[in-house]
Amino acid sequence: LEAIEDILKRGKRPIIVGGSGMYMSVLLDGIFDEPAKDDAIRQDLENQIEIQGTKALHEKLQALDKQAAAKIHFNDAKRIVRALEVVLSTKKPISQLQQKRQGIWDQYPIKIFGLERPREQMYQRAEERIEQMFKDGLVEEMKTVLKKKLSVTAQMLIGLPEISGFLNKAYGLDQAKYLMKLHTRHYIKRQMTWFRRDKRIEWIEIGESSSDIVRKILENV
Repeated sequence: LEAIEDILKRGKRPIIVGGSGMYMSVLLDGIFDEPAKDDAIRQDLENQIEIQGTKALHEKLQALDKQAAAKIHFNDAKRIVRALEVVLSTKKPISQLQQKRQGIWDQYPIKIFGLERPREQMYQRAEERIEQMFKDGLVEEMKTVLKKKLSVTAQMLIGLPEISGFLNKAYGLDQAKYLMKLHTRHYIKRQMTWFRRDKRIEWIEIGESSSDIVRKILENV
């Protein structure tokens, strides 16, 4: 926010590029004043995830805060735990508290552009990247990572469960690659679903040349 203000004062136009849907949401629409963490409740919830899995906790969230549950994927352990922690410690749904947030959307004339390519191309590029990651030593890297004490969220990161299964001899290397590619496809789909919900985004086909993309953006700002 300080950088945006500084750029504007110099008569320039700030351009924010990249980041996840969550980062974009926080910048544009703000973030609510979160209640303090309750370590006891959080630890209990994380223990429940270890025993029951994220899906069971997501069902619990649906019963307590249906609106929040609708926005959180049933595998997103970190956000499920936080939403439950808030409602259990404050007796108020996190979805209700989030309505009080305020970002920069109404403060400046903002235009949002999304660059897209055909989904099959995205999948193919992701699979090629995964193959390269394995060639570059991903399995050895994961051996080191798995020796560390990991949070529940970190344990769910794409690559860790799949390679852990291979190292534990639950299946072979080809199956580990297949699962990693499959879960990456699902992640891409969830990302696109997230962004598609935001009707403020103007989409540009990335198959065109860079100059054409720049021209289309400049024509619309």
